[in-house]
Amino acid sequence: MDLKTKTFCYLVIIFLVLRYLYFIGVVTQNGIAGDLDFFKYQRSAYAIINIKNDTPEEEIYRALHKDNEYTAYFPLFYIGLIPLYKMGNHVASIIWTLFNQLILLISIYFIIKAIKAKLSLITITLLVFMVTNFLPLEFNTASGQTNFLMLLSFSGCLYFLGKEKDCLAGIFLTLSILLKWFPIIFLIFLAWKKRYLSAVTCLFFIIVMFLLSIGCFGWKLHYIQLARIIPDNIHEFEGFLTNHSLASNFQRLFRMDFPESRGIMHFPLLANVFSIATVLIFVFLTAKRLITFGRGIKASFPFEFAFSMCLILLIPSWLHIFHLTLAIIPLLIVFLNIEKIKPQIWIFISSFILLGLEYWPDGLAIFRQGWGLLFLSGRTVGLVLLWLGYYLMLSRMSGLAVEEG
Repeated sequence: MDLKTKTFCYLVIIFLVLRYLYFIGVVTQNGIAGDLDFFKYQRSAYAIINIKNDTPEEEIYRALHKDNEYTAYFPLFYIGLIPLYKMGNHVASIIWTLFNQLILLISIYFIIKAIKAKLSLITITLLVFMVTNFLPLEFNTASGQTNFLMLLSFSGCLYFLGKEKDCLAGIFLTLSILLKWFPIIFLIFLAWKKRYLSAVTCLFFIIVMFLLSIGCFGWKLHYIQLARIIPDNIHEFEGFLTNHSLASNFQRLFRMDFPESRGIMHFPLLANVFSIATVLIFVFLTAKRLITFGRGIKASFPFEFAFSMCLILLIPSWLHIFHLTLAIIPLLIVFLNIEKIKPQIWIFISSFILLGLEYWPDGLAIFRQGWGLLFLSGRTVGLVLLWLGYYLMLSRMSGLAVEEG
């Protein structure tokens, strides 16, 4: 590498890091005013810890439904945050923001080690650029959301599976399932890969944590969360323009009763049929690709892991930009193995741009109605492209393995 290229890379890294540090400073200042979602968890925490098992169900429901987006987390999660709230907004916002950044750095370390990436100045520059310009990461930092814990959970699971430490991998995966229920689907992937110890460990700790939580808060709270609050969330946000799930795109297109959008027709049944059929097609194609890919291809596990993560992100019916934080794992895995993705590189670049783009045309009425709604599906298209890139890459790797065999 010549001197000009090295100098350029160093300048880019310095600029990106300084810009990101300034961004962190702005976030902590906003936190002083209590503007982070982190402080909305505070209201939910105190609502939850004041609920007793003898409290009537409807009273519990009313207490939780006031902030149903923030009371759907596993109850023990709130207990861990209460000591922070007692420190005051200023200290709590700084600690929470820095804690999230530490989690991000640890997650990146886990990913690099798991894929045995060979870091050069070019790849380090690319890594810094991706991390500091990926909008879901910025949104999570700016709002004080919890999805960095999800990122740590999956990256830690990948790392320890690669180290053959299945118990630790299962424990890490437990964290993400307790925060958001949809990652429980990942247990099927572990079972298929014959990593039974990881799956069993994960299930064991889920049961233990549930029993402990029920002992602390009573069974009524958990029943209402699972049976009413979480379904309320799904129903309430299914037509939001900020919902980037496959299901939400079909709901907006084939329904005319949402406050933010007006579809081409009002046919809810058709929306449900398309949603379910599309998800089933992705599940079938993913399973078929993984099964035919085989277990014998050397160094294939991180790619299979990432491919399964792409499917997990396509299944939920409520997918905010915060949740797309997890997409950085399959993106980093491919871009840090760039020599293996050259035939699909433009698919992955397009996916990164669509998932990380900052502005969308939802402010214009034309894009909130009829076929114009399709132009609001950019992040969903980005997820589909990410899945497609992995599908084609694994197909090519499988074909090469057959030829060599």
